[in-house]
Amino acid sequence: MRVESMKNTLNIYKGDQPIYRHVFHAKNFLSRLRGLLGRPQLQADEGLLLTPCAQVHTLGMRYPLDIIFLDKAGKVLKCVEALKPNRFSAASKAHHTLEVSEGSIERTGIKAGDQLNWEGLG
Repeated sequence: MRVESMKNTLNIYKGDQPIYRHVFHAKNFLSRLRGLLGRPQLQADEGLLLTPCAQVHTLGMRYPLDIIFLDKAGKVLKCVEALKPNRFSAASKAHHTLEVSEGSIERTGIKAGDQLNWEGLG
């Protein structure tokens, strides 16, 4: 199942530039627990936004992910590139965590301090 076919999708922007067009918003316990487990590798414009979330793991994953930790307002607190399977990462003050395809942070130029915005939240 591709992320774009899931319910609760949104678009994420850096300024007025769309950087992810198919982001699933996991905002309940079960959707956060499942995350991307058992799902195909993310495409360049796909992602998973976990809310609330300040820590992620890649236990059971088959591919690395780029991880972007954000505060409540969408300010980037920390970026983790190519988090390999069976690893953990956290940012103590994060409220949202965005999981995206490996190489996405470099491709989009996202860095700590950037402001991300989204639309389409259900």
